[in-house]
Amino acid sequence: MKSNILFITKCGSEKFLGFGHIYRCINIAKFYSKKFNIYFIVSNKESRKILKKYNFLKFHKKNIYYKFIFCDLPNSNKINFFEYKYSKLIVIDEFNNFTKAIKAKVFKSITIKKFLFLKFSNILNKIKINKNKKKIDFLISFGGSDYYNLAPKIFNILKKNNYYSFFFVKKLINKNIIPKKYLVKNYYDFLKHYRINAYIGSGGNTMFEMLEKKIPCLIIPTNKVEKNYVNILKKKFNVDFLKINNNFYDQINNLKRKKKFKLKKKIIIKNYKLLFS
Repeated sequence: MKSNILFITKCGSEKFLGFGHIYRCINIAKFYSKKFNIYFIVSNKESRKILKKYNFLKFHKKNIYYKFIFCDLPNSNKINFFEYKYSKLIVIDEFNNFTKAIKAKVFKSITIKKFLFLKFSNILNKIKINKNKKKIDFLISFGGSDYYNLAPKIFNILKKNNYYSFFFVKKLINKNIIPKKYLVKNYYDFLKHYRINAYIGSGGNTMFEMLEKKIPCLIIPTNKVEKNYVNILKKKFNVDFLKINNNFYDQINNLKRKKKFKLKKKIIIKNYKLLFS
């Protein structure tokens, strides 16, 4: 008889809350779906719609015992985990606020452990990039919500400076005038056909996934946590803050000249297995 895993997460309904939380959980859920019964707790229509697309339609019911609970929410500190029956709690703490005296494996966002976790999560959904495909200069994404409406601002700068080879990831981009020809629905599919010169966006999950694919990243943080990401990772990875008034190509070339820091797959798997020790 299969054991149960519960995911507590949601996406796209609050300030700073994009879609990275739920897609990270979906990647992990897909990996374990053959060995475990997968359950979710979500609280909005956007989340349920995405889970339906990936056929994860089992939702938490009372009296279910879970071998593991994954919690991926910015407000995880407010959840009363004593309401659930479980063996181990795994908290992915985006905003470093999980302080309750409760037994849990906590992955704080400003530590390298978070990067290892995200990197392994991305390996579960590995994409092979065909290097012979068409090259583009920039792929741009500011998460699911783009709270500060950064996408149209970057679009205007790129257009003004005659950067024609760029695409925006279309999620909840609104209140802007970006022509459809510059929009892509899903960057996973996009990566199969294009070789990206650089990524422009916020310091969320997409940045980690681009770094895993060795794509240089120019970042505009939307909160203090994302700023911490860049300050830590720029020492060893091809990532830095985007200086809008400077030439974008010069900034990319500076990143490409940096020495590459490699993490071996064995080390990633070792850290991931610590979750279940």
